[in-house]
Amino acid sequence: MAEYAGLQISRNSLRAVRAESGGDGWKITDVFSSSWSDAESLAAALRECSARFGPDARYAVGIPQTEASIRHVSFPFSGDRAIRAALPFEMEAFLPYPAAETETTFIRISSSKEETKTLAIAARKERLAFYRNALKEAGITVASVMPEAAALLHLYRLVPAKDENGPVLLADAGEDDMLLCFADSDGFCDLHCTGAEAGEIPRFVSAVGREPSKVFVGGENAEKVGADKYGTAASWRRRLEAVFGPDHKPENLMTPLGLLAAAESRSPDGLFLGDSAKGTGLPAGTRFAAVCAAAFVVLALGNLAYGYFAKKSEYEQLRERSAEVFNAALPGKKAVKPAVQLKQKLEALDKKMRLAGLAGPGRGDLLWVLKRMSETLPEGLPFEAEELLYEDDTITVSGKTDKFESVTRIKELYSIVTPFKSCEVADSKATADGKKVSFKLRMHL
Repeated sequence: MAEYAGLQISRNSLRAVRAESGGDGWKITDVFSSSWSDAESLAAALRECSARFGPDARYAVGIPQTEASIRHVSFPFSGDRAIRAALPFEMEAFLPYPAAETETTFIRISSSKEETKTLAIAARKERLAFYRNALKEAGITVASVMPEAAALLHLYRLVPAKDENGPVLLADAGEDDMLLCFADSDGFCDLHCTGAEAGEIPRFVSAVGREPSKVFVGGENAEKVGADKYGTAASWRRRLEAVFGPDHKPENLMTPLGLLAAAESRSPDGLFLGDSAKGTGLPAGTRFAAVCAAAFVVLALGNLAYGYFAKKSEYEQLRERSAEVFNAALPGKKAVKPAVQLKQKLEALDKKMRLAGLAGPGRGDLLWVLKRMSETLPEGLPFEAEELLYEDDTITVSGKTDKFESVTRIKELYSIVTPFKSCEVADSKATADGKKVSFKLRMHL
């Protein structure tokens, strides 16, 4: 039987499950938990876990969800390699640090000839290196790591229901934090980490903009976040016990069990490389072929490089000679590149014209946007606008309304009227007095 280990590293705790998977299904063989507060205590907890589980298990590791940034991103192509190449640059616009400092991965949501929708995930390289080094020092070798909430998606895929067609919300309530995963059979998903409080589940549902058909809540603090309110706790526990057995209370180990599912399925969804310095492990014959191919590529590139530098040297001589002729003919004058400068001026002017509504297809100026926003909202739907930011083809508006359902209604209205192509809820939460809901919408023109 194959041995797997799901290791969840949260902000201040560590949980791990060791299990066997074979013809008879899953069998949990051991459970480990510990707390940590700094690099030294994390290393000690990992060493203890490694010694207890042994060297034979295949590990899948979840790192704190707070280390990851998640956005819904679309691409006009569908190839995995092309998407992975474009992800860092697409995510850079949403992150406070450059693409060079980022590692990215994604979960494919849907794909067509025109568009591929993904849930893009980014994390800083230095933070991933911190966890990789800690795992390596503890003697734990992993093929991949992922944000801990992504494990709930893999758990959802492992524990399906035949009569379950609508979207499902999974929640794993820990001591302080709660992991949330919204998923459906068509591939759509969204992930979130928030405080372990009852009001956070409806807030997440409001931000997603879709109602789940069922809500499954697990974790040691399931009662604290209102698991009994949804009436599905017992059915969810039975489904987990049918897969993993009744021992060790599997409903309290949702995230580590999801990591087990990810380790067995070997799905690339939401995964970062476990050890960026890990070798390929190719067979000897394959390595020889790879070396020969590499030698051929080096020779070919060397020939191209020689031709390039020869032409570059010739070009530099021509440029220097041209500069000498220009200085002799027009002493004291400065040479410019009129074509390049003209192109830059035209691009800057075109941007200003589009923002003013004087160029491009249809009106897109600020006055027209404000007029359409006002006309779209029906009477009786309160909307107190506090801030509006107009950047290129994106409108970001902050405001207040009476309830979360109103935020969803406003989002739906702005998603179907011109000049808006789409509208998404960037943030929504109750005000301090609890009487209103503050929110932020992002609309694309």
